[in-house]
Amino acid sequence: MVLTTTAFQYNWVCGNLSTADGGGVAHFGFSYNGDIEYNWIINNQSVNPTLATHGGGLVVQGVPPDGPICEGAGVDLDCPPALSDAPVLTS
Repeated sequence: MVLTTTAFQYNWVCGNLSTADGGGVAHFGFSYNGDIEYNWIINNQSVNPTLATHGGGLVVQGVPPDGPICEGAGVDLDCPPALSDAPVLTS
């Protein structure tokens, strides 16, 4: 599902611990008009002794590389719009 708007506003995100990415807040994928603002994101941590972790307080990541979901899909709403190799024409 592709969300047309995403708002995460006016929150306290404090004291969270994760063994993966995004100890406090994690947003994965593509969304139009995403809005993360006016938040206090403090004292969060991502730790894993065997794997690299990212985003102790906040992680915002795009979709992973093409895989079986987006590869050759006719219509898949979870896939981001494809980039074109065509030159951009301006007038």
